[in-house]
Parts: sequence; structure tokens; C-alpha cells
Amino acid sequence: MELTRFLNLYKNKTLSALIIIIALIIASNIYKGQDSRIKSLIRNKEAELKKNEVINKIVRADKIFRSYQDVIKKKDINTAINTITGIAQSRGISITSLKPLKEETGPVYTRYPFELSVSANSYHNIARFISDIENHKDTYFVDRINIKAADTAGAAYKLGANIVISTVAAKGTE
Repeated sequence: MELTRFLNLYKNKTLSALIIIIALIIASNIYKGQDSRIKSLIRNKEAELKKNEVINKIVRADKIFRSYQDVIKKKDINTAINTITGIAQSRGISITSLKPLKEETGPVYTRYPFELSVSANSYHNIARFISDIENHKDTYFVDRINIKAADTAGAAYKLGANIVISTVAAKGTE
């Protein structure tokens, strides 16, 4: 009798405790599932952010490449020769010969070299000529220079130089 009275007395509390325990187990399982889903979403978000960083780097590299393409536009060889000749005259340099060399084709550009034989009164004139060439708004490179004394004693110029100058053009602009 005592047992029945005890069961009747605590029946509601035992049932409530059992329901609470089952609810906690279910809530725990739901939490674990949602937690793993959130962690998966965070990993996916981080992967997408890394992809965006790579895409942004590619876009920046493309902008840099395009800016170089704008600088290294296709040049008319005659214009390049006229530019070199004009700079030489402005610096007191006499061009005794100017000959285009074989063009060199790269993956994204073409290099157009020229070999010049020049005469000058001083090293300063040659240095200013080289500075003007390399600082020109068009892209020119002095690839090689060999300066020597003039061949004859009565020559009008004191120095002679053999210079290889090149210019480049991007392939996309040809």
C-alpha cells in the first residue's frame, strides 16, 4: 500500500523528469547537427573568401598587365627611328649608322632592337642621349653600349660608340 501511495505521489514528478531528460537528449542532438552545419558553413565561407582573394589578385594583375599594354603599344619602326634620331640631334650626337636588328618575339611582346654607331664630343653627350632614350614616354631600352676613342686624330668628334637600343610592343596591340 505504501508503494502505491508512493507511486501515486511521485508519478507526476517522475513523468515530468523523464520528459525533461528526453527533451534534453533531443535538444542535444539537434544542437550537434546544427553546430556541425554551422561549422560547415563557416568553412565554405572561408573557402569562398579565399577564392575571392585569388580573383581580386587576378583582377589586379590583369589591370597591371593592361596598363603595361597601354605603355607598350605597337610602335611604327619608322617612328622609333625618327625618335632616336631626334634625341641624338638634340644631344649633339652624330649617328653614323643605324640598322634594325632581328626582332625577338616573346610570349606577350615583340622586341625591336636597333644597332647604332654614333660619334660625340664628350661622355656627357652620350650619357644625356642614353638618359633621354631611357626616360622617353615611349619605352626604349639601352641593351648594350661600347664607347671608344675616335678612330682618326683629325676627327670632328672625340668619341665613338656602338649602342644597341630596343623598344617593345605588346602582342595584343599589334
